[in-house]
Amino acid sequence: MIRSGVINALCRPLLLHEVRQGPQRRKDPLVVFVVGLELHPVALGNLERQLECVDGVETQSGTEKSRVGVDALWLDALEVQCGNDQFGEFLLCGCLRCSHGATGRAGPGKRDFRRVYHVTCVEPTSESVSKIEPFFDDLATAQSASAVPDKLLESSGDAALRVTYSTLRVDEPLGDDVLAAVVFGSQTPCPADPRCLRIDLDPLAGAGLSEVWRGTGTARIGTAGPIRHVEDGRCLAGWIELEERRFGGLVEAAEAAYRGLLRFQAQSPYHHVWRIWNFVTAINEGEGDAERYKHFCLGRARAFAATHATAIDIGYPAASAVGKPQGPRTLQVCWLAGREPAERLENPRQVSAYDYPRQYGPAAPSFSRAMLTPDPLLLISGTASIVGHASVHPGNVTAQLEETLANLDSLLRHARTRSVLGPSRLGPASLVKVYLRDPGDTAAIESKLRERLGHDVPFLILAADICRSELLLEIEVVQRDGRTLSV
Repeated sequence: MIRSGVINALCRPLLLHEVRQGPQRRKDPLVVFVVGLELHPVALGNLERQLECVDGVETQSGTEKSRVGVDALWLDALEVQCGNDQFGEFLLCGCLRCSHGATGRAGPGKRDFRRVYHVTCVEPTSESVSKIEPFFDDLATAQSASAVPDKLLESSGDAALRVTYSTLRVDEPLGDDVLAAVVFGSQTPCPADPRCLRIDLDPLAGAGLSEVWRGTGTARIGTAGPIRHVEDGRCLAGWIELEERRFGGLVEAAEAAYRGLLRFQAQSPYHHVWRIWNFVTAINEGEGDAERYKHFCLGRARAFAATHATAIDIGYPAASAVGKPQGPRTLQVCWLAGREPAERLENPRQVSAYDYPRQYGPAAPSFSRAMLTPDPLLLISGTASIVGHASVHPGNVTAQLEETLANLDSLLRHARTRSVLGPSRLGPASLVKVYLRDPGDTAAIESKLRERLGHDVPFLILAADICRSELLLEIEVVQRDGRTLSV
């Protein structure tokens, strides 16, 4: 039986946009009819919708029937991941057999055939009264805001993107080449500069250090509605902060932030999003599908699916998502993008996050394990004590650290086979950031890291909640091609 996201209709025309990570992509949406049999309750986060089960997909007259069909080898081939009946939109994940014959089911050797289906009713079931759509009105100037003078493109041939941990001074201005200075905690000093972004995560080791990203040439500051961005002609740093209550909750705020981000980048010269950082208040609050991290993933998945319908070349970037302390419910999203594409890498020891099974929420996390930029610079996503898709070593922070380091070593070895990247282990060419749930574990983790990495590897330890409640730490890494990344 195939599940569809059509509400209260026995036969309704849909626009079906196929999106997947692979070389064969459709450019035009298919128009199909989904034939319903009975209503079926499906829990979507803290909501429940009566969705029809269907047993057939029929193409519209004039559409080649060979292009779409039911995959007879897989029951429940189309599964609802999330829905929004206010817009008449649903995200479906699974298999349709297309003209090239591949089912699209993820599996060994088929990672590139992951597909997500974005379904929009031709005749919406209800009037679209959205808190999100007006939010995009301010982004109309995104293209002009990111129009870079040709002279900026003739900047130095040095590496286009560099990062260090640096001590900033209130009375010392940032360099002209700084794209962003990420400042952690309320006490870390920084100048009054719009390129400084303060994150409410207290440093546990490396106090006073900020994460400074530099480009080439003179950086240019701009805004597009709520988005602040800095660019140098080759790379762009952007960030956005939204209050959840403005949009009705975290699901909607995450969808708005990501749809704004992706729309802005699609309209700018920097089409390729390389890395995203997400900071979510009270990320582990709630049980089951009502957990806030799962709500965040749901909104993010909606945004990616909606964007993929018109910009299929935007894939899943590297990413981290960690929790800020209890307080005002705000969502902070920061990102790096470039004019040139980066190569997506997965970890041989782990299931791709976007292929996680249903037990981890109604929408799988939408990110890649790492991105290899043209520099080359390896941007490794937040990595934790996960083997396959399962968390391991619950309650044992040192064992989780060792497993996390093993995952990082595995990914670095894999990256080494794909590029001229330098050492295949963490070392002086690495910049390390640790998110730690319990500040009481700081001394033990700092000692273990120094024992493992030596004194030449710069790292920060920040107090933060991790996306799964059983995980006690998460590590992200920036790896340069053999050149030292120092404090």
